[in-house]
Amino acid sequence: MPHQSTATLPGRRLAYWACTQPLDCQVWGRQLARDGTDWLLALVNLGSGSHSITAKWSDIGWGDGVTASVRDLWAHSQLSNATKAFTAGKVPAHGTVLVRVTQLHRPLQ
Repeated sequence: MPHQSTATLPGRRLAYWACTQPLDCQVWGRQLARDGTDWLLALVNLGSGSHSITAKWSDIGWGDGVTASVRDLWAHSQLSNATKAFTAGKVPAHGTVLVRVTQLHRPLQ
């Protein structure tokens, strides 16, 4: 596990993603940094078919203008930076994609 500190709250369901099987596509997350700039996200497919699942930055309290680095923790690979949201394409049935997202750029308010 990438983070087991008790300095931040435990993980929780952040959102349901609209897929063809209602309530089967979920976004779970845990804040890794107290300032909210680093998150562990699990995009979970409880359905019987594969689905694309999106975690929107608004689900974790970030604005749409935030750019973040995205790391696939199970593939041990850095993915493309993302703005507004991260989409995991074709999460298999009963599968989970686990990523770490870290803010790179926050627009001036």
